[in-house]
Amino acid sequence: YPTEDGFMLQAASDVRNSIAIGGYNGFRAQYVEHTLANIVALDTTFAAVNAYYTLTITNGAFVDVEYIGGCGSGAEPIFDHGVGTHNYADYGCTGTPHTALTNSDPGFTSWSRTLTLPEIDLRPGSGSPMVDTGTGTDVDASTADLGVFGGASGSWTDHDGDGQVTIFDCDDHDPTLYWGAPELGDA
Repeated sequence: YPTEDGFMLQAASDVRNSIAIGGYNGFRAQYVEHTLANIVALDTTFAAVNAYYTLTITNGAFVDVEYIGGCGSGAEPIFDHGVGTHNYADYGCTGTPHTALTNSDPGFTSWSRTLTLPEIDLRPGSGSPMVDTGTGTDVDASTADLGVFGGASGSWTDHDGDGQVTIFDCDDHDPTLYWGAPELGDA
């Protein structure tokens, strides 16, 4: 839950399987070209993705944001396969984007503004339009899902058996380290 920007991208970046919740911009991309794939931005007060340079967003999911895409300095973000709903407006830029965004509820397993971080579950729920509707492939070689669990870097695996899948685990090789784990005193 950032107070300003969840991700400030200033060097060439290939951002995959990342989540930004709250703040002003979920992802702010400046100075150089960026690629964002299988991202989720929720509950931002301005833009899910604010582009100051050319960038491509693939397989994203955007909910409860002011604008899905915002931009400065004439930048034009390209959205290729994504889903979003409950957003004030799709696009806060002056140009017309190439966009393949579906205006529907992503159908997360568990999401609302009132949930605490450990209660949020951004996996596609039953009947979610995010399943097998993206570009590329998932780790199981099926068509990529939209959102943070999709694509070649997405993982539903819980290697250490602590109840947290790899993508949300602090250390997926240590079952005592996970979000909300009991704090251990210094030895």
